Amino acid sequence: MKKRLFIQNAVILTLCSIFLSALGMAFRVYQSSLIGAEGMGLLQLLLSVYYFSTNLAVSGLNLAVTRLVSESAVPGSGISEGRVLRKCFGLCLLSGCAAGSALFFGAPAIGRWWLGDTRTVASLRVLAVGLPFLSVSCCVRGYFLAARNSLKPSTGQILEQLISFAFVAVFFSLSAPGGLSAACCGIALGMTVGEICGNLYIVLLFFLQTRRTLRQKNGSSVPARRIFAISLPVAVGYCLRSALVSVENVLIPAGLKRSGSSYGESLAGYGIVKGMALPALCFPQAFLTAFSMLLIPEVSEARAARHPAEIRSMASRVFQICLLFSCLVVGLFFFFGRELGLLLYKNAEAGRQLRLLCPLIPFMYLDSIVDAMLKGLDEQVYSLKVNLSDSCLRILLIALFVPRLGISGYLLATFFSVLYNSSLSIGRLMKKSAVRFPFFRWIVLPLGCIGLCCSGTRALFSLLGLAESSVLLFVCAAGGCAVLLYPLLLRLTGCISSRDLQWFRDSFCRKRKGSSG
Repeated sequence: MKKRLFIQNAVILTLCSIFLSALGMAFRVYQSSLIGAEGMGLLQLLLSVYYFSTNLAVSGLNLAVTRLVSESAVPGSGISEGRVLRKCFGLCLLSGCAAGSALFFGAPAIGRWWLGDTRTVASLRVLAVGLPFLSVSCCVRGYFLAARNSLKPSTGQILEQLISFAFVAVFFSLSAPGGLSAACCGIALGMTVGEICGNLYIVLLFFLQTRRTLRQKNGSSVPARRIFAISLPVAVGYCLRSALVSVENVLIPAGLKRSGSSYGESLAGYGIVKGMALPALCFPQAFLTAFSMLLIPEVSEARAARHPAEIRSMASRVFQICLLFSCLVVGLFFFFGRELGLLLYKNAEAGRQLRLLCPLIPFMYLDSIVDAMLKGLDEQVYSLKVNLSDSCLRILLIALFVPRLGISGYLLATFFSVLYNSSLSIGRLMKKSAVRFPFFRWIVLPLGCIGLCCSGTRALFSLLGLAESSVLLFVCAAGGCAVLLYPLLLRLTGCISSRDLQWFRDSFCRKRKGSSG
């Protein structure tokens, strides 16, 4: 692996990912202020159907592009990059149009019979228009990922978010008097306009960069069965899991209603957990998104070149970085969750849910990175089996727990599901890569370090009276000091070794001329 290039792309992609996640989080906070907890619940319902449609539109072809373009760079592969791109591009366009048409014309039946709320129909039809553009741009992103060019697709996503934000503000002001249905439709319209503009921009960059590559005749193409062997397991897995998630999202409000809540209260409770708390917990994952995306082509090349030691080294380093960072985030949400819920959503219940769910963070963050590495190792069929069984387990647990325990039942089902999925995926990667997992040094000690940092700074700034004077200033001051103290304690306790620091310096500092890269 060319470590310098990997780190450069990781830094670029991380910065863009953080900015995108910040925009997305601001967008979600803005939405919640516009439509409230019940509106967020309704929005989550229709988005569960939309995400299923996006998986149909993409059909795993973005992964096929990344894998095949990466493998074409290996000497002696004989694969023509241009022919691969042309074939995958056509397949993406076809699947995107098919998925968009199905959602547009099926929206009335889906809204009435599946979601049980006709207020979602207009929004689903609006979202369907952007699916062909999304499908093609995902194919393009797969190419840029394989080419180690992180900046171009990231700028397209930033453009998409900014345009969506602006148009939602415009469309919502026009549609808000029409009630919750019209308000959600205004949000969907803004999202679709932003999506179309951002995706067209990315496709334009792609054609400007690959004009010569697409005309190349040398090398052989890959048969369609090779493309489908990579994409179909992922597509089937994503689609089935999205379908099961949609079932889950319909069951939750229904189960909450059976537990004694009204329909409006059920949507509101569902919106607080799924539309507020969980997205906030996932926001810091933006710092790790770059690694999970960039690992797919790196692992694919290492596997094709038969370098198991390189795969083991990558897995070990990624595990360490992910877990040390995850423990930091757990501490911040646990000790400052109540204040964060009030700051972000002006909702105390959202803060309570943040504290209850934060122990799942290390498993959620690590699972996303492990999933990316397994795809690079051609283990997408295993991931499919795990994800499908996980979704079935969640549905069963939700059906059993939510009608009896209410929202606590949903939280219990979430804990079981995350632990089940992550343990199987992590175990598989450890077996395939033969990586060692020092549990005490990577999990127990870091949790103790961040607990000491957060409890200490919280107590100090509370004594100074900052908590009563300004919640924002209290969170920034106490949380910021905890973040600064955490790496120091990690070094003192041996969680970060001198060898780790040397790796960091080698990755970010220029080596002297003549030294090995």
